[in-house]
Amino acid sequence: MSAVSVRVRVRSGDESEDLGEGTYVGEATVFYYQKETAGEIALYSVPGDAEQEPDPADIPEGCELIISEGNPKIVLDTGETVYGCQCWWEPVDEADWPALMERLK
Repeated sequence: MSAVSVRVRVRSGDESEDLGEGTYVGEATVFYYQKETAGEIALYSVPGDAEQEPDPADIPEGCELIISEGNPKIVLDTGETVYGCQCWWEPVDEADWPALMERLK
């Protein structure tokens, strides 16, 4: 995990909801499911802890387990954890961009 802690503003992935502010705390490997139906791809969250690899027997039929490394991990002020693959986010203070970009290289 990164030593960089940066305050960020967060919006839902479809940008329909302001999730508030939180702290970017580093990167994490997250797991989710992908299912293709009639040419459409749908993504599903792994129940429980997204950083915990699920048992292969728990993977829903027709789904593929996706392992996504280096996902930005953000702890919202509400205590909820979201990941960069789920939302849009940006530093609250523009001056934090250089340190954050250096960490994401």
